[in-house]
Amino acid sequence: MQNKVTAKDVAKQAGVSVATVSYVLNGRTDQKISAETKKKILQIANLLNYVPSHAAKSLATGRNNAIGIAYSLSDSPTKNAGLSHFANLLTERLMRLHYDVVMVPAKRVEDGVHETCNVDAIIAIDLDQNDFRGLADSYLVPVICVDMVVGDPLFFQIYEDIPYLIEKAFMELKKDEKYYFIYDSFENTNYEDYILSLPDNVFPLRKRDLTPSVMEKLSETSIIVLGVYLGLSLLTFLDKNKTCIILSEDEQSLVNGRCHTIINNENKKANLTINIVTNALSKHFDIKHDNPIR
Repeated sequence: MQNKVTAKDVAKQAGVSVATVSYVLNGRTDQKISAETKKKILQIANLLNYVPSHAAKSLATGRNNAIGIAYSLSDSPTKNAGLSHFANLLTERLMRLHYDVVMVPAKRVEDGVHETCNVDAIIAIDLDQNDFRGLADSYLVPVICVDMVVGDPLFFQIYEDIPYLIEKAFMELKKDEKYYFIYDSFENTNYEDYILSLPDNVFPLRKRDLTPSVMEKLSETSIIVLGVYLGLSLLTFLDKNKTCIILSEDEQSLVNGRCHTIINNENKKANLTINIVTNALSKHFDIKHDNPIR
């Protein structure tokens, strides 16, 4: 049986990237692709009898009215709780706009490709670079990157400005000589590198590195924790007067005044994400591609 023709086959024959094939077959007008290249891609797709994914075919008949959300579950329960919380914020807002929400597998399946489903756009949250590229190459729909730095101006990226929030935490803790910043690891290492551009007196600690001996040393030290669920799991072992948790406004009641808090604007992040999705579906691309949230 003849192998099914893929977008990668079209890209190879046309001498372009898979992303360029995606943009042309999606009818994207915001990208600078020459008329000659567009014509070549369409001709080759026709010659190879390329059948796009369900999402691409829906362009001819109308939208599926479904938005995909993709993220990878971690081995850290506190990180998974934070991911689920943000995904729920997105889901509530999307459903109010009468979109269906579909969970999209973030990882490639065994044969090296992604299983595709009928969605009009995908919101990818904290994916590593390989998973993100595989996802973007497998779907002919807009992919919006959240809490990711992808290094590609073709994609919108929205992320929390954690260094700014850490500066605010300094002020809340009344400046000490030394701080520790505790966080759950990120899949997207580019974003983690951005977060860890810290002042010299701030020392990062991943949750997985918190051994009992390390925790004992932290009991009387100024601590900044990223995420309410991670913060609550550590609060018993820390000096509450020297601890500041970065959390969202609707999570503040979980702490109930037991330590210092700094608000990260997750509602703003969710609203901007959906605004960019709806603008991309309407082919309005006049929004900034790089969006740090404060």
